[in-house]
Amino acid sequence: MSFICICLIGVSLAISLPLSWQLIGLGRYWGQIDRPTEQGHKQHASQIPNTGGIAIVVAIAAPMATALISAWLIAPDGWQGWLAPVGIHVEGLRHQTPMAAAILVAMLVLHAMGLIDDRHSLSPKVKLLVEMVVAASLASLFKIRIFQFLEALGPAGIAATVALSTLWIVAIINAMNMLDNMDGLAAGVAIVIAGLYLAATLLAQQWFIASVCALLIGALLGFAVFNFPTAKLYMGDA
Repeated sequence: MSFICICLIGVSLAISLPLSWQLIGLGRYWGQIDRPTEQGHKQHASQIPNTGGIAIVVAIAAPMATALISAWLIAPDGWQGWLAPVGIHVEGLRHQTPMAAAILVAMLVLHAMGLIDDRHSLSPKVKLLVEMVVAASLASLFKIRIFQFLEALGPAGIAATVALSTLWIVAIINAMNMLDNMDGLAAGVAIVIAGLYLAATLLAQQWFIASVCALLIGALLGFAVFNFPTAKLYMGDA
């Protein structure tokens, strides 16, 4: 199963790499550009198309959605060959489908907000409200929480872990958003963090989280290629 998880890096990379190239070109053609001189918080060395993030989302969401659909359409004994280890975990994947689907929806909602913000500059209050609603939904309805040991204290403990988890998710979202003011910084940091999580979850045999981390790494690598100086020269960003 570890091998399959690692192979997912290649799957998302194969989607992200050509799609990033196409979307960056389209961003330039459509004039969807981050302009440091007009946006004071942007510290890019040059004008950068802001459409590349779509490729990252597609490279993560498409394989996740495919895996969830396949888990329900293909019986556990239908997974053959090198995918045979997946069959053992199909029932677990079916059980986790609501949580996985919620993560997909949350990712798409936040991405849609980001696309709108890039073009129409949403107010911080609106963005914070959307982030809070998304985070609170994940924490309360789908039990994506930190400090779960607090739940042993009863309703008060559950309320505490939901509140802390909501604040933590929102904090991480905004921490990464603040890193996105410099070309390639957010992607580079995310690759390092996802790599560490991938190693830890493979050792702990937490296959779902490991798979998501692998998809994230591949998607980011495909996008990050175009932040290399030689690639930027080729793409006309220098």
